[in-house]
Amino acid sequence: MEQVWRQAQEEMRKRVSGIEYRKWVAPISPIEWHNGTVRILVQDGEFQSWFAQKYEELLEQVLESILEKPISVEYKLKNPELFESKDLVRKEVSESNLVPHYTFENFVVGPSNHMARAAGVAVANSPGRSYNPLFVYGGTGLGKPHLLHAIGNQAARNHPRLRVLYITSETYVNDLMSGIRQNRMDHFRSKYRDFCDLLLVDDIQFLANKERTQLEFFHTFNALHAAGKQVVFTSDRDPHELSDIEDRLKSRFEWGLIADIKQPELETRVAILRHKAESRYGMEVPNDVAMYLAEKIKDNIRELESCLNRLHLELQGPHFEMTLEGVTESFDSYFKRQTRRVTVEQVQKSVAHRFSVTVPELLSPSRKKNIALPRHIAMYLARKLTLVSFPEIGERFGGRDHSSVMAACKKIEKNMKVDHKLHQAVTELQQRIKR
Repeated sequence: MEQVWRQAQEEMRKRVSGIEYRKWVAPISPIEWHNGTVRILVQDGEFQSWFAQKYEELLEQVLESILEKPISVEYKLKNPELFESKDLVRKEVSESNLVPHYTFENFVVGPSNHMARAAGVAVANSPGRSYNPLFVYGGTGLGKPHLLHAIGNQAARNHPRLRVLYITSETYVNDLMSGIRQNRMDHFRSKYRDFCDLLLVDDIQFLANKERTQLEFFHTFNALHAAGKQVVFTSDRDPHELSDIEDRLKSRFEWGLIADIKQPELETRVAILRHKAESRYGMEVPNDVAMYLAEKIKDNIRELESCLNRLHLELQGPHFEMTLEGVTESFDSYFKRQTRRVTVEQVQKSVAHRFSVTVPELLSPSRKKNIALPRHIAMYLARKLTLVSFPEIGERFGGRDHSSVMAACKKIEKNMKVDHKLHQAVTELQQRIKR
């Protein structure tokens, strides 16, 4: 290990300036190597914070190239008063963040989600032994958070000593930033690696473009997986379609099982509507009314719930009857408003979010492929979903000529016929924007 450290120092000397090397690299020294982790001794919390932000990733890359395996860096401060309390970490993760009423019992099953549910049940019954990791993907409003909480709740019931933690990717990012700012990276890593047996991560796609966070999560995943602990992810896309996520992290997503949740078919939407009406309001929705609403709302369970709430409010009125005629009359204007409300700005935001770019980039002159394709898709959907003309769309996209907009729309329409992934991406975006 001394030889490895000397090699690492020489490589670091080549990659940073002489002043940086003398001030930030030369003073550090390794005090422990264990299972892919090197613990280094640093002067104080201020030194650790700066080194972690500026040089930690580089040091890990250098060590990984020498040892040919993943390496993570941890710190020991010469001032013992700054060590984190394990009791504090243990107390923090004692709260699982699970929503109790999200269970498998009230998760309505159909052909669109039966595989994901079956895999979730297997994971809950045997954490760390069945499908590790489990990666569930599907569009917005299809029940992915419900499934995650159901896994956590059943696992906690089956294994009372199991430490379960549900988070969103945003929570992980915020915790990491807080750990860096407050010199509490030992605390952060203990929370996610030492005191968690089942980690449930929602919306993993939001780690895109966050290189430091991806690196930290890569090591977190490796530590959990090596210890036989279960990890479950959800995303709005298949791992292969996660742009700006490192390949080595995407490869970890594929180690276990990938299961998708599709848009629910008519019968499943009817079952969901009637089940929620009964469990939430004690209402019995006639079959023809449930069919009417389910036919109108084809791709989002949350909008079904919104209609259910409206239906319940209508029933409080003195003259409303829950018949097909009464519901049709009441909801007709509602569905028309839903169709008319799409704006060019909403299209731009949705497309930018889907492809991990910014709206200003869509409007910019850039011809880079990762920007040009989303821009063309946004133009196509703006024309398809709004009443805005080609010249106005061009104006909204950075002052482009209307002929450029027409060419972009024709190109997307043509390519969708031969490119299945493009067709799927545009279709999912169209459905999401309509919602």
